[in-house]
Amino acid sequence: MKFDKKRSDGSFSYLIRIQRTQNSTWQGTVHWLEGEKTRQFRSLLELLHLLQEAQQTLPQLEEDKLRSWSDDDASRRSLPNR
Repeated sequence: MKFDKKRSDGSFSYLIRIQRTQNSTWQGTVHWLEGEKTRQFRSLLELLHLLQEAQQTLPQLEEDKLRSWSDDDASRRSLPNR
């Protein structure tokens, strides 16, 4: 499959093949089209980790960063008082 590696919006494309379900989760393969890599995964959690790892190869803009538990309390200050 031919694929244009340059994406103007910074997003990635994946081909995910679920081969079976076992222990209430998915097993299969994920192919990262831009990175031209294929990996097997044993659970949904492992699949999400692989997708996150690929996403981290791009530099993130400040507004695109996800919140974490180690962030300061700035987000709590913006909540309305009850």
